[in-house]
Amino acid sequence: MTACTNVYLEGSHIRETFAIIEVIAARRGWSARPEVLWQEAAQMVTWIVTDANFRKCLLDRRLLISQDEDDIYLTLAQYPPEYPAYLQGDLCPSRGTALPFLTMQDYGPWVIESKSNMRHFAMVIMSYCLQLTDEMEKVRARKASSSQGEASSSKGKCR
Repeated sequence: MTACTNVYLEGSHIRETFAIIEVIAARRGWSARPEVLWQEAAQMVTWIVTDANFRKCLLDRRLLISQDEDDIYLTLAQYPPEYPAYLQGDLCPSRGTALPFLTMQDYGPWVIESKSNMRHFAMVIMSYCLQLTDEMEKVRARKASSSQGEASSSKGKCR
């Protein structure tokens, strides 16, 4: 399964995708261009399915940054922990059990020509990046402590 995007945000120490960026020439919206929103949902699902078993920095939300014409939007996709297993066919809920669903919430627009809009948008993106940095540092710290534990336990075995 492949989803094509224009750009993506990747971690510096943990080589994982943390946001995808899509630039289109058309306007967004259900009434004007529902296929744009369908495409974005398909990109999110593909992203979740393709890296669900490989992530070191687990996510329960995904960020899509979209630009169309002069506006920028953020779409935050959230899902329950069992959603990736459901997508991969590893979870078969019984009758009467609620299915896990992806929800996507749009924020924006931020108008590109507006200095105050761009300042606010930059602060939102910076906040997101800082949250990701904290998550990546936690992963690095866990990895370092587990490798030290392995090294000290192997030293103990060699003596």
